[in-house]
Amino acid sequence: MYMVSTNKKIFPNDASVFKIFYLAFQNMVKKWTMPIQNWGSAISHLMIKFEDRAEWI
Repeated sequence: MYMVSTNKKIFPNDASVFKIFYLAFQNMVKKWTMPIQNWGSAISHLMIKFEDRAEWI
């Protein structure tokens, strides 16, 4: 994200900033190959903590 914001110092409006960061994030996600560490443990804790809102899990 640092490289995106330093290459262009002036943005015409807020929407252009969000668009640039969104596109940069999409490029980072494509390169993401590592699995999330300890995801099973984390999801278990989230389900206990937010059991009333855990319908999406």
